[in-house]
Amino acid sequence: MHRMRRLARTMSPIMALLIFVGQAFADPGKISIKDWAKQGNTKTAAATEASPEPEAESSGAQSEAIPAEALMPAVEAPETELSPEPDPTPQAVLTKPAKKAIAEPVKAEESSPEPEMTAPARVKSVNEWVQAAAEPVATPEPTPEPSAPATPPPANGNGVVIPPAASFSAGQVKTGAGTIDLNAINLDKLYEELQKAAPPREEKPMSLSEAVQLALTNNQDIKVTAYEPLKVDGDILAAKGEFDPVLSGKYQKSNVESKASSQISSFTGGLGGGGSSGLLGGGNSNILGSVLRSINNFNLGGNDDDNNNNNLGLGRLLLTGALTIASSAGNSIRNFVSGGNEQELIIEQDSSTYEATLQGKIPWGTQYQVKLSVVDEASTYSGNVSEFSGGLTLSLTQPLLRGRGPKANLARIKIAKNSREIAENQLMTQVMTTVSDVVKAYWDLVGAEQQLAVRVQSLANAQNLMDVNQRRFEIGIGAALEVVQAKASVAQRTSDVIAARNQVGSAEDRLKLLLDLKENEEFSHKRLVATDIPEATELDLDEQASVTRAFENRPEMRSAELEIDSAEHDRFRAANNMQAKLDVSGSLFQGARGEDAGVVFEGIGNRDDNSYSFQIDGEIPITNRQARGQYQKALQTKHQAKDKLYKTKSEVAINVRNAIRQAASNRIIVESSGQARSLQETNVSAEEKRLKLGITTSFEVLRTQEDLANAHAQEVQAKIDYEKSLIDLKLAEGTILTALNVEYAAPAPEKPIGFVRSIVPPVPKDE
Repeated sequence: MHRMRRLARTMSPIMALLIFVGQAFADPGKISIKDWAKQGNTKTAAATEASPEPEAESSGAQSEAIPAEALMPAVEAPETELSPEPDPTPQAVLTKPAKKAIAEPVKAEESSPEPEMTAPARVKSVNEWVQAAAEPVATPEPTPEPSAPATPPPANGNGVVIPPAASFSAGQVKTGAGTIDLNAINLDKLYEELQKAAPPREEKPMSLSEAVQLALTNNQDIKVTAYEPLKVDGDILAAKGEFDPVLSGKYQKSNVESKASSQISSFTGGLGGGGSSGLLGGGNSNILGSVLRSINNFNLGGNDDDNNNNNLGLGRLLLTGALTIASSAGNSIRNFVSGGNEQELIIEQDSSTYEATLQGKIPWGTQYQVKLSVVDEASTYSGNVSEFSGGLTLSLTQPLLRGRGPKANLARIKIAKNSREIAENQLMTQVMTTVSDVVKAYWDLVGAEQQLAVRVQSLANAQNLMDVNQRRFEIGIGAALEVVQAKASVAQRTSDVIAARNQVGSAEDRLKLLLDLKENEEFSHKRLVATDIPEATELDLDEQASVTRAFENRPEMRSAELEIDSAEHDRFRAANNMQAKLDVSGSLFQGARGEDAGVVFEGIGNRDDNSYSFQIDGEIPITNRQARGQYQKALQTKHQAKDKLYKTKSEVAINVRNAIRQAASNRIIVESSGQARSLQETNVSAEEKRLKLGITTSFEVLRTQEDLANAHAQEVQAKIDYEKSLIDLKLAEGTILTALNVEYAAPAPEKPIGFVRSIVPPVPKDE
C-alpha cells in the first residue's frame, strides 16, 4: 500500500501534464457540461475510487468523467444562473456520472488496507446535472484572485456578507478513521449571531479635519481647562486692587454732661455753690465778683499817682487771698452743715463731626491721605451756642527702605500675569494633547474598519472554498474531511468578523467620547464612517532640527521660563521685606472756626487756621525670623524653577528622539508588511492552482488564506501605527496644531462684575 501511494504521488504530476498537453493539442476549445454529458453517454464511465481524497483519483478519468464545475478554482464561485442547484436532500457521496447509478464504490485494489466508503442510497446522475443548468457552462480560466459570487447575499451595516441559512445540507460519512459528521459545525447559529450583532444604523461620514474641529468645539477636557486662565484673571484684578484709592466717610454725634472740677467750681460757684447769690455764682449778685470790682475801683490813697499804685496792688492781692481762704472755709462749713447737698456745677458739651477721607497707595510705595472734616459743637463755656470748626488735611508717607520702589510693590501683579500665561500654556498643552488623541482615535477607527474588511474578505474566501468543496464532494471527487475543514474555517472566520466588528464599535465610542457627540443628552447612535485613509508617505527626519523646534514651540518650555521669572519677583519682594522700616511722613492742615459751616470752607482757601507736621518712623524686628523665613522659601523656589527648566528640556529632547525612532521604525514595518502581504498573495494563488491540479489539499489553501489575512491585517495596523507615530512626533515638536491648520488663541478675559453692582446689595447671583 505504501508503494501504491508513492506511485500515485509520483504519477499525479505526470498525468496532469499529459492532460494539459492533450487538451492543448487535441481539443483547444472548452467543453461544456452538455458536451461532457454527451461524451459520457458514449463512453464507459465506470471507475473505481480507492479513497475519498482527490489525490488518489486518476487524473485521466477526471478529464473525461468529471463535470467542469469540479475543475474550477477552489475560491471561485460559479455563476448563480449557471450553477447546478443541489438536491433538497443531497447525499453524502456522488459517484462519477454513468448510465446507471452506482450503489457502492468499487475497491481500487483488493490488497489495499484503506477502508471502503459507504455509498449513499441515491446518487445524482449526469443528466440531472445537465437538466439543472439553464445553458452550457464553460470551464473558467484559472485565476489567482478569488472571485465573489455573482449574486452575493445581503450585507449588514458593516458590509459583512451574511450567507443564507443552511447553504448546504450535511450528513455523515463513514471512513476507516471514523465517522465524519458534516453537521457537527452549525453555521446557522453563527450567521444569526452575526446578523444580530450588527443592526442597521444611520451613517455619518466624517473626515479627519471635521473630527478635529468638533473636538476643539465640544471636547470636555478642553472646556474644563479653559477656565484656568479666566480664574487667574481674578488674581490679576485682585493684585491690582492693592493700588485702588479708598473713599471713606464718617459722621459722629456726641453729647457729654460732666461735673465741673473743684477748681472750676471754686472760681465759678464760690460760697453760693454755683447759685446766683453765691460767692462765685453767676449774675450781678455774685458777691465775690462785686467785691473784686469794688476793690479794683477803690483808691486807698485818695489820688491816682503812680506812687500809690503799688500799695493799691498789694492791697488787692492781700484782700483776694483772704477772700479765697474765706470762701474755701465757708464751703467746707456749708458742706458739713448741709451734708453736701448743695447744687453742683454741670458742664455740657454737644458735638457733630463730619469727615470724608480719600486714601491709597502708588507703585512707588507712597501712601497718601486727604481728609476733610467739619465739627459742629456747643458747650457750657460758649453759652450753648453752636460753633463750627475744621478744615482740609493732606498726609503723605514715603517708605525709604522696606516697601520702596515699583519692583517690590508690583511683584504680585507680575506674578499673577505670569500665572495667566502659564495657564494659557496649560490650555494649549491640553488642546494639543486632545487633538493628538482625536487624530489617533480617528486612525484607530480607520484601522478597525479596514481590519473588518480584511476579515470579511477572508470569510468570503472561506465560504467560496466551502461551496466548491461541497460541490466536489457531492459529485464524488472530493473528501468529506475537506468539507468539514472548510466549514470549520468559515466558523472561525465568522468569529473573527464579529470580533473585528466589536473593535469598530469600541473605536467609534472612543472617538464619540472625545468629540462629545450627543443627541438628546445621549451619545449618538449614528455609525461613524471615516472618509480619510492612511498614506504611508516618506518623511525627512532630522533629529537636531526637531529638537530645536520642540524647544521653541513646546508650551512646557515657556511655562518653565515664566516660573523662573515669577520666582525671581517673589524673591526680590521677600528680600525687600527683610529690610528695616524707615518711613518719612508729613501733613498739612488748613481751616477756620466760625458760627456757620461756610466759614470753615472759606478758611481752607484763606488759611485762617493752618498747621503742618513732619515725622520719621523707624522699626527693626528683633531677629526678623518671619521675613528671613519667607526669603529662604522664595530663594529655594527660584532654584527649583531653574532645575525644572533643565528637567523639562531633557524630557522634551527625549520625547522627540523617541518619536523620531518610532516613526522611522514604523515606516520600515510598513514596507516589510507590504512585502509580506504580497508574498502571501502569491502563496495563495499558487496553492489555489495546485489545488486545481490535485496536488494539494484544501487545508493548505485555508492555511495560506489565513496567512494572507493575517499579513494584510499586519499591513493595515502598520500603516495606522505609522500615522499615529507621525502625530506623536508633531506633538513632541509642538507643531501639531500648525500641521493640522488649527489656529490657537487664548481665551479673552471676561468682563468682571461692575463696580456699582459689586457694592450694592443684595449679593450678586451666579449668571
